[in-house]
Amino acid sequence: MPDPFFTFIIPTKNRSNHLRLAIQSCINQIDQDFEIIISDNNSSDDTREVCKSFNYKSLIYLNTQKDIPVQENFENGLKYAKGKYILYLADDEAYVPHTLSSLRNIINKTNAEVISFGRKAAYVHPSNNTEDRESNTVQIYPFTGKVFWIDTDSLLHSLISSKGIIKNDFGYSHRAWPLTVKTIIKKSIIDEIISELGTFHQKAPDWSSCVFTLSKIDKLILYDRHLNMAGVVPDSGGPSYAIRGNMEIKSQESLSDLTNTPVKAPLFRNIIIDSILTARKALSPKLDHYKLEPKYYVHELLRDIYSWKINNIETDEYLKELKSYMHAHGINTKSGFMYNFDKYRKFKLGYYIYVLKKKWSLYRQKKEEGRSIWTKIYRGDEYCFKNILEAIDFFVSIEPNFINNKYAMKLLKKHFPNAKYVKIN
Repeated sequence: MPDPFFTFIIPTKNRSNHLRLAIQSCINQIDQDFEIIISDNNSSDDTREVCKSFNYKSLIYLNTQKDIPVQENFENGLKYAKGKYILYLADDEAYVPHTLSSLRNIINKTNAEVISFGRKAAYVHPSNNTEDRESNTVQIYPFTGKVFWIDTDSLLHSLISSKGIIKNDFGYSHRAWPLTVKTIIKKSIIDEIISELGTFHQKAPDWSSCVFTLSKIDKLILYDRHLNMAGVVPDSGGPSYAIRGNMEIKSQESLSDLTNTPVKAPLFRNIIIDSILTARKALSPKLDHYKLEPKYYVHELLRDIYSWKINNIETDEYLKELKSYMHAHGINTKSGFMYNFDKYRKFKLGYYIYVLKKKWSLYRQKKEEGRSIWTKIYRGDEYCFKNILEAIDFFVSIEPNFINNKYAMKLLKKHFPNAKYVKIN
């Protein structure tokens, strides 16, 4: 039997209820030339039984037999992958049915080795009881539906400087980065990286593999279309840690061992940035000319500290360390966003000027042509979906309404000014 063209790899642990739907989204593909590899990190729930219940000829179930770090579980599936191109899928997410057929068409037309695509049609699973997101809902972030070549030099600069990590404009700055769960990559590139470095994923696996991938190519394809519907669940370690500092103790100890960031506070974005800088160091001296830029770095850490502060997590020690770094790099510690940490701010005129400027900026944003369509929340009880697969069917049915949106095109040009349009029939 010939090797498949595509391999789906799904790392998982104790989330069989979501995993079942993720697997089904792979099986639902129009293009059936694929295999599915489940790498189960020693789950104690019924993950094994769920996988076996599919009785699908091209589904491979692997169990690590012991708890291993997240990055090792990502690597585990690669050992058995036979596909020419690799796609990862988080166990709480799902692919739209035309994912593989659309990607194959682009590969055939462009010979692309790496294609990054959108995953910000986001579904909040019914099990989610978070305070800030209503469950069984979908929000669709801006996309153009078009195909572009993007040079990797600009992507590496925005990634390593931390400029691009700033999540504004609906996270559009991330759109072209080849993060593991929103990218298809030729397996030969992964094999070459593993041959040189011994691994494709390190700590914070999405981000380390992103650096390694960009170091191997001069350009990649951005397919600016949501092929992956992101899942939002309360037990997702990263988002939970970013907002409330919650994470499994073993994971927290491992991830917060920061070796390459100038500030050592165990903040979520600092963990990501440390992973990026660690990957750069592993490739030294090839990427040494890309530098972390203090003003962007500080911007990221301040927002994490503020998230913890409003959730009643003690942050004084981390803020003190960051202020010391800011002083050393000539960054103002007494105005702008810093007012959020000043208990005497209500007695300072500068604070009110800052607040008025923010309100004016938000008002102008809301008035931008084509923006309002991206802020709408679609509720399952109104649009007749009750799980992520049904939400995908709903999204696919309304997707044509979003094509050629002026606001999305504006964001594309803003964040990727040198993108070269590719016409794909």
